[in-house]
Amino acid sequence: MPIGASTYPATLAVPTSGCSPASASWLKAHAATHMGPELGELAEMLAGVRAELKAGGRSTEDVDWRPGLDWAMLDLIRTRRRIEAKERLQACLSQ
Repeated sequence: MPIGASTYPATLAVPTSGCSPASASWLKAHAATHMGPELGELAEMLAGVRAELKAGGRSTEDVDWRPGLDWAMLDLIRTRRRIEAKERLQACLSQ
């Protein structure tokens, strides 16, 4: 199923303000070949960790999520190492 399908909790948009619809189509197709369901699983994992932070009384507004969001994280999820991915994310957020 392509990125942005209604069953995914994440959507990828490539706007060009009408300047180059062909390049937007190409980029979206290229991204779809390199990302799959793991992008949706990552979004669900992030939502779960965000809920845990909120439940613990911590604001999620001041959290820097970027250290935990990279290709290595997607690879962990893609290879079904979700526990390791979640631990890695939590370690990044605790810094």
